Amino acid sequence: MSEVKKYLKTLDRLTSSKKTSSHKNDWYYNGIWDFLLREGDVYDSQELTKEESEKVSELIDRFTFLFGEPKPKQCYYNSQMAATMNDEFTYVEGYALCSLGLPLPHAFLVINNKVVDLTWRNDNTNDIIKGKHSLEYLGVPFHIKDIRQACIDTSMAQSHLECYWNKGALFKKKFIKGEPYYVK
Repeated sequence: MSEVKKYLKTLDRLTSSKKTSSHKNDWYYNGIWDFLLREGDVYDSQELTKEESEKVSELIDRFTFLFGEPKPKQCYYNSQMAATMNDEFTYVEGYALCSLGLPLPHAFLVINNKVVDLTWRNDNTNDIIKGKHSLEYLGVPFHIKDIRQACIDTSMAQSHLECYWNKGALFKKKFIKGEPYYVK
């Protein structure tokens, strides 16, 4: 079992006895960790093809032209803005095992199920993580319509998993990958 999944199971177990608030009784998921454990996928390290590498380079160039360099500690912003620029990249949100060995909430992109992380850098080269990596990523892909509409509605890029801004809409019914959960 992945380190991130072990961590999420521990968090879910620690908070499961506190699931007594009335609004959660009719929710499909018991919160972030339950949602990620049931719907999240682990994204293994894979090399990008030449074509995928070119698409990543184009995306980074376009992002940098429009917004400046991707910013450290701004994974939601970096990933959401980049995903809105090219539909071949999918916005994914979940947890990732950072280089210090700690699972942290994180957002990243995938192209053909290969990680593209505009926020974290390769420890050895300081390059953006593209395809091959030594980290562990676990997350859920979100539909681009949800990303765009949430940015419009809230005037900012923010976590869909924390979902305080939409009153827990993500957890109220069964999540279907590839379909919007927020946009009606």
